[in-house]
Amino acid sequence: MKTIFTKARIQCLILIIYALIFLEAPYLFAQDLLFWESADKNTNIKLGGELRLDFNYYNDSGTDADGKGKNAFNVDKAKLRVKGTLYKYFGFKLSGDFAEAYAELLDAYVKYNYSPDLEIRIGQIYYPYGLERLLMPSEFYPFLERTTITKGITFKRDRGIGIESDLFNDRLHLETGIFNGTGANKPNDDDNFDIAARITVTPIRFDKVHVLLGASYATGQVVGTNDSDIKLKTETNSDNKYFDVDIPTNRKYDRERFSSGATFIVGPVAINGEVMMANYKFDNTVDVTGGYATASYMLTKERISTKKGSILYQDVINPFSIEKRQWGSWELALRYSWFKIDERFFEDNGLYSGWAAASRSKYADGGSALSAGVNWRLNSLLRIMFNWTYSKASNSLTGGNSDIFKKDNGNGTEIENAFLTRFELNF
Repeated sequence: MKTIFTKARIQCLILIIYALIFLEAPYLFAQDLLFWESADKNTNIKLGGELRLDFNYYNDSGTDADGKGKNAFNVDKAKLRVKGTLYKYFGFKLSGDFAEAYAELLDAYVKYNYSPDLEIRIGQIYYPYGLERLLMPSEFYPFLERTTITKGITFKRDRGIGIESDLFNDRLHLETGIFNGTGANKPNDDDNFDIAARITVTPIRFDKVHVLLGASYATGQVVGTNDSDIKLKTETNSDNKYFDVDIPTNRKYDRERFSSGATFIVGPVAINGEVMMANYKFDNTVDVTGGYATASYMLTKERISTKKGSILYQDVINPFSIEKRQWGSWELALRYSWFKIDERFFEDNGLYSGWAAASRSKYADGGSALSAGVNWRLNSLLRIMFNWTYSKASNSLTGGNSDIFKKDNGNGTEIENAFLTRFELNF
């Protein structure tokens, strides 16, 4: 007997939910549909989701590895989530993304709330390395994509057990845990585990001035199997890539990752930056380093603050309304990012005896990107984003080639220009 919950029907259900929210149907926000709470308020369940509709345009479009055009409209994410509290001290979260031809499990965990400031989670949870994803949740992040270095040397989720705690009146935020070390939706490939920790300190928190300092560390042993940690692509979701090497499936190596960063908020201005490093320990130790600096400016009166180690934006004060002549919230943003790859990746025997050198003509040993953005929050649920991203590959090695990006005429180039837009709904 075939199940009635087919892929197509699930996608139709998601689109109906999104459409109703967009039309602001009043009954959709009834307590018995999106939010339910028991009479004693110790148990509740909430439905939420995220929809991202993109249009990407590249100055030299060409085709991707599958022969498909790069300039396109895309559904980047169609996410549904359900979370709640069970009998006051326990909770759960379950979410999935239905944007692709197959459904992808995102969050899947249960938690124990020892206190409002201490949670223990087990399942597929956030992996506590790096600050970029912690500092700005996706609904506030001012760019369509995270930086190359963040996406290249870490993953967002992993399976394990973690502790999250807030101390000293939310001045100290700590996350730590033990994980498979393989990323989301993957079993452990050996008997070893990753240990990861992230800490942020907020020494200054006034009405309009906030200073937040942070660091993270992760260590563990990895079994090579086309390790996604050593693949770096542009920040524009094009098929262009800076670097991509495969580690033999029988090769084990140790991996350590470090990061440190700071955030400064003064009135409508928010500035943050981070430096990251990943060490891969074979016979020789090789590393990938990088970082970013981001600045944003609120053109409207919404306040920027910090909470639990993250940057938060105030709800839109004047939601978009033609009748009331209100135009929502507007923000300008600028970001520079960079990375550098150890030259031993490009040398025979550079990682270990028998290592075949990465191609100096096919891959770059470094790269950078400059992004500028304008963000329009129509209300606290809807946002329209406009990004321009200038990416550049570099190769300082003897015999190296910087012209590694694909062009539609078959030639290479060291530069990619892209204009990216997104319609985003979060509820």
